[in-house]
Amino acid sequence: MKKTLIFSKIILFVSFFLSSSFNFSQKHIESEETIYQLKKALSVHLGTVSNDTIPSTEIIEDINKESLRHQTKNEKILICGAPFLHGVASGDPLEDRLIIWTRWTPPISFEGSKTVNYQISNTIDFTQILQENAVLTDSLKDFTVKVDVLNLEPGTYYYYRFIADSDTSVIGRTKTASVGNIDNVRLAFVNCNDYRRGYFNAYKTLANQNNVDAVVHLGDYIYETGGGPQGRKHEPDAEIWELNDYRMRYSQYKLDSNLARCHQVYPFIQIWDDHDIVVDAVTDTSLQHGEQFGSYQLRKNRAIQAFREWNPIRELSTTDQIKNWRKFSYGSMLDLFMLDVRLYDRSSFATGVTDTIYNSQYAKMCGPEQLEWLKDGLYNSNAKWKVIANGLMFGQLQVAGVPLVFENWDGYNYERDQLFNLIDTAEIKNVIVYSGDFHCSFATNLAKNPYNFTSYNPLNGNGSLAVEFIPPSLSSDNFDEGNDFGLGSGNASLAQTLITTSNSHIRFCDLNNHGYGLLDLQNERAQNEFWFLQNIQNPHNMNESAASIWRVLNNEGKLTSGGIVSTPNFSIPESPKACLDPFATISEVAPFVIHLFPNPFHDWIKIEFVSNDGTPINFSITDCSGKVLKSEKETSFNLGQNTFWIPTSELSTGCYLLKIKQGSSEQIKKLIKV
Repeated sequence: MKKTLIFSKIILFVSFFLSSSFNFSQKHIESEETIYQLKKALSVHLGTVSNDTIPSTEIIEDINKESLRHQTKNEKILICGAPFLHGVASGDPLEDRLIIWTRWTPPISFEGSKTVNYQISNTIDFTQILQENAVLTDSLKDFTVKVDVLNLEPGTYYYYRFIADSDTSVIGRTKTASVGNIDNVRLAFVNCNDYRRGYFNAYKTLANQNNVDAVVHLGDYIYETGGGPQGRKHEPDAEIWELNDYRMRYSQYKLDSNLARCHQVYPFIQIWDDHDIVVDAVTDTSLQHGEQFGSYQLRKNRAIQAFREWNPIRELSTTDQIKNWRKFSYGSMLDLFMLDVRLYDRSSFATGVTDTIYNSQYAKMCGPEQLEWLKDGLYNSNAKWKVIANGLMFGQLQVAGVPLVFENWDGYNYERDQLFNLIDTAEIKNVIVYSGDFHCSFATNLAKNPYNFTSYNPLNGNGSLAVEFIPPSLSSDNFDEGNDFGLGSGNASLAQTLITTSNSHIRFCDLNNHGYGLLDLQNERAQNEFWFLQNIQNPHNMNESAASIWRVLNNEGKLTSGGIVSTPNFSIPESPKACLDPFATISEVAPFVIHLFPNPFHDWIKIEFVSNDGTPINFSITDCSGKVLKSEKETSFNLGQNTFWIPTSELSTGCYLLKIKQGSSEQIKKLIKV
C-alpha cells in the first residue's frame, strides 16, 4: 500500500501538502552491521579480521575453510560460513511437526544436485539425536532446503542443524504448538521490514527477549523496488520482477544478522503482502506493474515461488501454490487464522465512494472459499481466543465520513459485514484481529458501525464485538520519515489527534515509531504490548520499551488500557550461540568498508569505505601465502565516505587477500578472480 497516499489524505483535511524526504545518516553505518551483497554464484564469504587476530598463515588457512570461531572480548562467536551463509530458520509449527529451512550456497561452477543432511535433537549439544535424514536440493529450488519434520511432541523445544560433507550449519532452536489445557501463549507480530529504511534492530531485541512461542509475520518481508542509502542498498539495485531477482532479494534480507538471529531462535508463521510481489498487488493486477515487466501473472508466480523457496512455510497443495491461508492451534488457548488478503481471490479496490465496486457484493477481499473457511473456523472454534491475522487494517478509518484507504477492509464492507454479523449473532467471544501493512500502530474497538453512538458507546466501548491491533513497521517509513508533509517537527501529534477524534473507536494511534507487537494470551485476559525501538538508524542502539499496553478481558470484546509488561508462564531452554554475519567486519578498526565490488572480480575492484581520521591508508593485494602482488601508494583520504579503485587486469584467476592498512590497524578481505 502507498503510505504517502494515506498520510496525504489526512493532511488534506488540515490544509497542508506533501513534502517527503528521507535521511539515512552516514555516520550510523557501522562495521558490525555492514552487509556485502551475496551474488548468485558466490560461494565464499568475505571474512574480515584485525591484525590482532590473524597475522599468521594458519588463520589465513582458516579463512579459506570459511567456517571458524574467533575469540572476541573473551566470548566465542560462531561465524556462519559457507555453504550455510544464510543461517537456519523454522516455521509453521503444528502439534506434531514443523518446517526447518536453510540454504546450501553452491560453488561458482556447480551443476547438479546436492545432498544435505539434517539432525533434530532435544539437547543443544546434540548428545541425543532424535531424527536425522538426508534431502536433495538443486538449482530448481535455488539450493534451498526445506523439511517438514514429522513425529514430534507437542509444546516441545527442539534443536536442529544441517550438514553437507564436512560443513555444519549454525544450530537452530524451534518449538511445536501445544495441545490440551494450557495457561499461556505468547506471539510476536512483525511486518514491513524495508531493508533500505533502517536497521533490523527489532529482530535482534525480539530474539534477545527469548520469551515467545512464535513470530507471526504479517507480510512485506521484502520490498520489490531498488535504491537505498549507502550500506543498505537493495540488491539488485532495481525493481525486481524476474525469478532470480526475487531470489537475490531474499538472499540479501536473509543475510541480515539480526533477522537471521530471530529466525534462529523462533519458528515463524508468515503470510505475504503486496511488496512481496509488487505494491498494490491483487489477484489479477497491480496498478504499479508496468508494461516493461511483462506479464503480471508470470511476475506474481515468480514472486510466490521465491517466497516459498526462501521461507519456512508449509506447502498446502502440489497444484495450487497461491493457496496460503491456514490455521494454527495452541491447545485450549488459541486458534490463529492466517488470511491471504492479497492474491488468492482478491478483486481490485475502489477509488472512491462513487466507484461502483464500493460496497458491492462483488468486491472480494478473501473470496467466497476463504471467507467460508474463516467463518466455519470461528463458529466451530473451542479455543479461548480466536486471532485473525491478515495484512490489511480491518477496522474503520474515516475522516469527514469518508474512508481514507479503500484498499483496506473499508473498501470491502460486504465481506467485513459478514464477519461482524457472524460474531454478533453467533455470540462468538474473544476475537482479536491482528493486521499489518500500515507502518503505524493502532489499538481499535471493532463494531459494525462505530459512528452510530446508539449501537456503539465511545465512552465505555460497549457495543464493540472484537478488537484489532496493528503493530508498527519494523523499519519501513512512517509518518515522520519522508512523510512529514511540510508540517515539520511534531506534526504526528496533529494527525494522531485528527484520527482519534474522527474515529472514537480507535483508542490508540502512533504514527512515528518502529518495532513490533507482543500478544500474551491467558485465560482471564489477552494483553498486547507495543514495543518501540529508540533508533533504527543506529545499528548499535537496541534500546526499546513497551510504550503502550492494552488488555482485553475474557468475554468483554473491548479494549482496556494499562497493565505491566508480561512474562511467560512456561520455561524456555538455552538459546544457541548467535551467528555473526559472515559479511560483517569483526573488529571495529578504521576504516570500515561499506562496499567491495565486484567480487568475484575481473579487471578492477571498487572499494567504498569510511575513514574516521586523517591517517594515510595503504591498499595491497597478496596471494594466500601472504606474498604482496600489488601495493597502492599510501594515500590520505577525506574524513567520511571515500571511493578507491584498484586495477587488477594483470592478476591471474585465483584466490587473493585484500589488505587495508591504516596506522596500526589492518583488515583483510578475501577476493576471487574469475
